[in-house]
Amino acid sequence: MRLQSTELAKAQQRFESWVPQIKQIADYWCRSCDDREEFTADVLALAWKGFLQCLANGNRRFTVATLANYACRQVRDGRTVHCCHGRSITGRPARQRGALQFGLTDYIDERDNPAEVVAIKIDFPAWLAQLPVALRATADTLISAGSDPIGRVLARKLGISQGRLSQRRRQLREDWELYTA
Repeated sequence: MRLQSTELAKAQQRFESWVPQIKQIADYWCRSCDDREEFTADVLALAWKGFLQCLANGNRRFTVATLANYACRQVRDGRTVHCCHGRSITGRPARQRGALQFGLTDYIDERDNPAEVVAIKIDFPAWLAQLPVALRATADTLISAGSDPIGRVLARKLGISQGRLSQRRRQLREDWELYTA
């Protein structure tokens, strides 16, 4: 069942009133995350998707906390709106367990997407080699941090502020996405 445009407008207005609560719940779930903005954005997207699915199925008996907590569990497990599983070796769970290290074969198995495996094995070292010195130092430090990237410790190690480290992380992610596009 699809929602009519008037129902969709009402649903959007209702959901928008829930956004502050959803963000608060996402912040709680992400209290030890290194990228809260990404986590929160994924939670909001999955909460919106779940909200629309509930309405389309006629389920109107749910709370914002239930919806937000379910979305947080999905994001923590590696799900996003555009990806239904957490098996991606470039996804958040893989990054948290240190898959973007040079010993990549420890993290690759037969269930991984072959295109991503090739991209990581071939493209990733080539991409690292073409980075400017400052970004390469940041990437090397993040890679060596593995699954324990604590922002203030890494920033201190690089001699930059936590804000600048966050900017470099974002810049590295955007550069990688452009490189592999």
